[in-house]
Amino acid sequence: ETGDLLELFMNIKGMPRVLSLMRGAWRLAPPQDLRKPSDWSGPTLKIDNESDSTVTVVDLAAGGQVGIQASRGSATSKDEAEWLREMGLPSAAEDSARLASSCTPVDNASFYKSAVQKLVRFRPSSCLLADRSEVSARAALVFCFVRLVNSPGAFVPNIQRFVTGVESAAKRLAVIAVEDADPRPHGEALERLLAAALLAQRSGSLGSRWFPCRSVVREWLELALRLFDSTSVLKYQGKPLKDRNRRWNSEDAPLGRCAALLHDVRSFASDEAMFQEAAAGGLPELSSASHPAIMPFPEHAID
Repeated sequence: ETGDLLELFMNIKGMPRVLSLMRGAWRLAPPQDLRKPSDWSGPTLKIDNESDSTVTVVDLAAGGQVGIQASRGSATSKDEAEWLREMGLPSAAEDSARLASSCTPVDNASFYKSAVQKLVRFRPSSCLLADRSEVSARAALVFCFVRLVNSPGAFVPNIQRFVTGVESAAKRLAVIAVEDADPRPHGEALERLLAAALLAQRSGSLGSRWFPCRSVVREWLELALRLFDSTSVLKYQGKPLKDRNRRWNSEDAPLGRCAALLHDVRSFASDEAMFQEAAAGGLPELSSASHPAIMPFPEHAID
């Protein structure tokens, strides 16, 4: 049916036939299975505790279903300066304006994803901007993460689908925790992050895509700052991924559940394997206490 509708649309619009090469990217979104929490008796992943939350039932790659319970927020509810202020960072308005000016040439979701990871990985004290002024790296981290969450998203050719800023932000922060910090103290928070990424991915057409409420965005920002303050990382053994089709199970350890969710969200096998290794325990820690004082920004935040 999807192909017939696309064919009809192209004929009516007189579109060039080359568009048929992109046929796999166009899909009619299935109806969302939204329920009241009391109407769903299956396994549930709760993202927030808001009173107006609903349950979206999603199919899992390894079989079965899970309900993701969350309320809905708005991308326009707060700007970057307000979030800087809420996270207790000084000079919020000035730093936000200077960061916005410096990011103008690279203002896209790909840059903000890279910047968030580079800031957590290198943990500089401050960022040197194009005008030679400095802002705290913590302010840059909050600014870039909020920009990523609020990004409308983009079509990603290698996976042939549209990825929203919310999905990108939640998934990337979870991967950062396992690659560039110690994820073990944050297992349940990371599981909520990946549940949010899955909900953003499966939440239907563009007109009804899920956006987190303020309390959830604040939780994500707090986690990003905790990862930034991390003093150790795990030394992974590079073990191959076990049982990639393992179904999410509420009885597993939190980081093991994260590995299963990451498979549903879709990521590299190496990221799933790191979550599995961290869940198994026994990995040595490496100190990450030494960091640069200044990081040129935005050029050193680009992949």
